[in-house]
Amino acid sequence: MATIEDRIVRRIDAVRQPASQEVSDQGKAAEAAVIQFFNLIPGMHIRAATPDEDSGKSQIVKDKAIDAVAYMNGKPVLGLQITTATDSVARYEKRTDLLQRPFIRLREMKLSDSAIPRALVFIEAKAIKDFLSEKDFKKQPAMALQILSSCIASLKLALMNTEINAEQHAINKLMTVLERQKTEYN
Repeated sequence: MATIEDRIVRRIDAVRQPASQEVSDQGKAAEAAVIQFFNLIPGMHIRAATPDEDSGKSQIVKDKAIDAVAYMNGKPVLGLQITTATDSVARYEKRTDLLQRPFIRLREMKLSDSAIPRALVFIEAKAIKDFLSEKDFKKQPAMALQILSSCIASLKLALMNTEINAEQHAINKLMTVLERQKTEYN
């Protein structure tokens, strides 16, 4: 049931001017940009999520709702949900989902593998539009930093939500790699 706050936020969002066609609906382009960015990080590889991993709007199914999977040394290390949503209710729902499910398991993982953290990456639709005209992250450092900062913040959340040493070690290792990347764009 929607709270009074949710109804007020929806009313405010409804009154706002809709995003112009120029910058709306940049979701697929945002996913492609994040995939391109992660593939530039030494030692990392990233792929788009399978239909089974990306449940879209029906994110009720446990352990789904990711758009991409990042790997280090051939092992999955991070599930990314990527969005350009401007609607505050949609952003709130995505944040809440991340808070409730900071880790996922993929079908490709063995039972002995630790769950991997999820990251929520918010990118402004206008930044994606600008990136499409100049696909060089060195010339778009703000977007690169937004991707990295979103991932690091999500990893810190996951770190606070686990007591499993293997998960803590993997998160710290991944955060070190991403923090090192941030220095290239500052």
